[in-house]
Amino acid sequence: MNPVNVSIHDKVAVIELNTPDNRNALSVAMVKALSAAINDCRADRACRTIVLTRAGLSFCSGLDLRNTPSPGDIPGTEAMGILGFTYKIQEYIANMITLIHESEKPVIAAIRGHCYGGGLSIAAAADVRVCDTSAKFCAAYIKTGLSACDMGSSYLLPRLMGASKAAEFMLTGRVMHAEEATSCGFAFPCVNDGQVLAEAINIASMINQNSEYGVMMTKSSLRTAAGAASLRIAMEMENRQQVLGSLTGCFEEYISAFSEGRKPAFRDL
Repeated sequence: MNPVNVSIHDKVAVIELNTPDNRNALSVAMVKALSAAINDCRADRACRTIVLTRAGLSFCSGLDLRNTPSPGDIPGTEAMGILGFTYKIQEYIANMITLIHESEKPVIAAIRGHCYGGGLSIAAAADVRVCDTSAKFCAAYIKTGLSACDMGSSYLLPRLMGASKAAEFMLTGRVMHAEEATSCGFAFPCVNDGQVLAEAINIASMINQNSEYGVMMTKSSLRTAAGAASLRIAMEMENRQQVLGSLTGCFEEYISAFSEGRKPAFRDL
């Protein structure tokens, strides 16, 4: 069984975590397959948006504790001692979060059931999180005796739900259900069970109606502005992107479409 399945239709790539027997827990094989799938979608011109979903009843339950990795499971670690290997495997898993977060193509997480630990970080790294009423979230890292700050959670969660809310959620390690996750802005919207993938694909399709340049620059600006030191710095970046965008021909197409009463037909880059 492939740990990850990928299909592309109408420029929407659906990446499905596919080990439902262990609630799509993060094994080395899962991390390798998901990272490869994200990289392939980033390079595929037939893909404009990415939807992350799951097989079975849970999005991702976190680290696979039944199949703990050992030296040699990832390249370059064959002769490493336990300390060096532990750092390398930590880095290997965490790099997957960077791949998702920095993808120039928008990533939408379609969440149901358990979204714990590493699954929580995968969802947080996405641009949009859609959940159904069965979804439940937990910064489960802290329950293992380690820090709740793992796989980007210390950076992503305070920005998504606010510093105080994130601190309480991460320090207690409690479970947050779908209604609370949507009310604090972490996930949106909350749909009925069985509809979350369709809603995520619908959002992806709406994104794809916009110009490729506009979508790429919007994601880039949102990510960069999150770390900007001032409004002026963020606006300087926006100004340059808008001027460059005027050279793509998309704005002229919008003006023509507006005057002719039709939808614009934006060309790809």
